[in-house]
Amino acid sequence: MDDSRCATLTSTAPEPRVQPGEARVCFVIVFFGQWPRWIDYFLLSCQQNPQFHWRIFTDCPIDRELPANVIVSSIDQNEVERLIQERILPEFTLSSAYKLCDIKPAYGEIFAEHLRDYEFWGYTDLDIILGNLGDFFTPNILNRHDVLTACTHLVAGHCTILRNETRFNRLFRECTIYKQKFLLPDYRKFDEGDFSDHVKAEHARQNLRFYERDIIREDAMIWWSGRPRFLISWSQGRLVDVFSFKEIAYFHFIHSKRHEYFQFSPLPNEVRRLIIDRNGCFALRGVGAYVRFLKSFFVTLAFTLPWYVVSVLERVMPPSLHAKFKRMIGMKGMPKF
Repeated sequence: MDDSRCATLTSTAPEPRVQPGEARVCFVIVFFGQWPRWIDYFLLSCQQNPQFHWRIFTDCPIDRELPANVIVSSIDQNEVERLIQERILPEFTLSSAYKLCDIKPAYGEIFAEHLRDYEFWGYTDLDIILGNLGDFFTPNILNRHDVLTACTHLVAGHCTILRNETRFNRLFRECTIYKQKFLLPDYRKFDEGDFSDHVKAEHARQNLRFYERDIIREDAMIWWSGRPRFLISWSQGRLVDVFSFKEIAYFHFIHSKRHEYFQFSPLPNEVRRLIIDRNGCFALRGVGAYVRFLKSFFVTLAFTLPWYVVSVLERVMPPSLHAKFKRMIGMKGMPKF
């Protein structure tokens, strides 16, 4: 597919105007199927980050009003496959939408004409609620780094930013195994495995400037830390993990979304506060919502107290007593999903 053909992809919103010299980021998302039931929550949290833009390539109907910083372009799976074949790998077959997770580090080449006005581009997911990204990816931080991610243990598939220059747009090609991984039909963790390892190795060799910081919360990581419940508060664009007293860049509900009990209440016209708990996400507005919040707060507090106790005692207790104490209070390891 040539550039002129790509430029005909339809959108319901005008192209964002990017002023020269601004450290602006455009996140790319490719998504097929039906809009997820939380899409309005995701878009609301995008709207509160006007200094960042999102470009969503999808076959979903463009049937809703979009924030000014979100562009939805119509494209189907066959067109994306042809793009990848023409720009990355002629033999490539897009066996499933999930396979795109392997391809994320190549989005800078695949969608280059849509990113030319940005100093940085990134890839992310839809199953997140965003906080104030500008507090974490400040202009100063962006200017001093080439690759940035929201975790310290890997280059995260749910949020990574790259400098929009040829070397970094082609960085995935420096992984000698990329062709082999791209051609396999199932997801092979190229983005968070091979590519992640290469970025960290290049940083260690001082061949690129890499920024990694744990600035998010993920439902699975909260559970694995010993906290069986979570309570997240969103207030006019700022996101806080209530029981760790920490502001975060976004909340990733990667496992919760699979459960029927994790529901998203319809959003009212004007929203100032959102609450995310074990049972889903809702606007904090009206008596019923406040009753639900108070119930969730005290239930989560009760479940979280053992975690608090262990966290404090681990700082003063000899390591030999940690396991014994955890068994005593019933904290026996990772939860089962």
